[in-house]
Amino acid sequence: MTGSKLWHTIEMRLADEGDRPAFAPEKADAIGYARLREITAAIAASVAGDGPVAIFANRSLEAYVAVLACFRFGRTFVPLNPSFPPERLKVILEQSGARECLFEAKHEKLVASLGCPARLIDLSIDSKNAIPPPVDEEDLAYHLFTSGSTGAPKGVPVSHGSLSHYVENIIETVGIAKHQRATQFFDLSFDLAIHDIFVTLATGGTLVPASDMAQMMPHRFVAANDIDLWFSVPLLAVTASRGQAAMPAERRLKQALFCGEALPGAYAKAMRELLVPNGELWNLYGPTEATIAFTAHRLEEKDFDSNVVPLGRPFGSNRIAILAGDTTVAAEDGAEGELLLGGPQVFDGYLPAIEKDPFVTDAAGERLYRTGDLVRCIDGELRFLGRLDNQVKIRGHRVELSEIETACLRVAGVEAAVAVLVGDGANQRILIAYQGDPKADFDELRTQLPSYMLPKEARRFPVLPTNSNGKIDRRAVGQLLQ
Repeated sequence: MTGSKLWHTIEMRLADEGDRPAFAPEKADAIGYARLREITAAIAASVAGDGPVAIFANRSLEAYVAVLACFRFGRTFVPLNPSFPPERLKVILEQSGARECLFEAKHEKLVASLGCPARLIDLSIDSKNAIPPPVDEEDLAYHLFTSGSTGAPKGVPVSHGSLSHYVENIIETVGIAKHQRATQFFDLSFDLAIHDIFVTLATGGTLVPASDMAQMMPHRFVAANDIDLWFSVPLLAVTASRGQAAMPAERRLKQALFCGEALPGAYAKAMRELLVPNGELWNLYGPTEATIAFTAHRLEEKDFDSNVVPLGRPFGSNRIAILAGDTTVAAEDGAEGELLLGGPQVFDGYLPAIEKDPFVTDAAGERLYRTGDLVRCIDGELRFLGRLDNQVKIRGHRVELSEIETACLRVAGVEAAVAVLVGDGANQRILIAYQGDPKADFDELRTQLPSYMLPKEARRFPVLPTNSNGKIDRRAVGQLLQ
């Protein structure tokens, strides 16, 4: 058999599942597997030429149809968040090399302003039952853009082979059953949404996207939509648990998965009340550069009292090592340092390339990705200790604080700016310390950064504290802003 194993799995599901609903939005008609097979073929046939295709859609039938049309017919898709500032979207479009944009109707005005050839995702398009040729493992499935330390987004290209390895092995590791109804909380530009789409389709399940309102009362969403499988960032577990007493006993979750940031034991303990007896909680870990998630840990009773739940072990053919000082060592008990990742899920490098090489080469000649995460290995599992740089997670989104700082210098014209994340849980917020013009105006940041990256406050200091090397002392600044 040639081509990606995941591609063949999805084709089999589209052919065999008939009218079983694949996607079922709350306020729209569900779309079944047979119809999905036809409409994705028709959408793909309407897209001219070749090359990457940008998608402007979010938690909607249009989003899922566009993604699957590209996946089936060998077009790299570039998920874009319509809520991002237009200037940021233009940079991503240029860097991705997107030849055309697919969009849902409500984003027509935005897409028209970006200067990219565009086509409406028309779900009423005439059916077409074309059978696409298999895609190769090396072909790019999607191209995501993350927050970049240079002040510009970083492009992460992910191959069909990497995605195939992830989906096959996460299903086997977690034991995800066929024909389950699964949540979809993530924006399409967040790679955890890729998990939702392809894990659900590969198991013949039904994906149920949650509206913004539904995410404010997720326990009601679970009960009203007969949800079996939950996947979210940890913070949403707290919101869901507040309504657990109102959950019908017969509509509890079978499994709940978390990823995107460190999982506090207290969050997991609260979420446990929404599960059926013997229901499973899983903590997943992995950067975008290593295809969605790389390690997994099934929670045990002792985890509920821990500050941070273990990251677990790598699954499939994924490989880990630890960089201790300048030496690469095996991830065995007692080892501590920067986590390194290798194997079929790790990308080949940023596109466009960046100046700093994110890889190291071990004694065996294998290139390993430097995560920037500090870990310790205990009892064969990874424990998260923190970050080695100034990258943080906010509501599950990876954010380079230096990108915010670069934007502040550009927009407000201040002499220096330091971004600091303060608070925890629902109280997390970004603050800016700066030196320079007392009348500096940061309002234009709204046109440069996504909402989750916007600082809540900017405080001026006559001189920012520095260390013995003359560099700004971030720890000292953080103490000033607490």
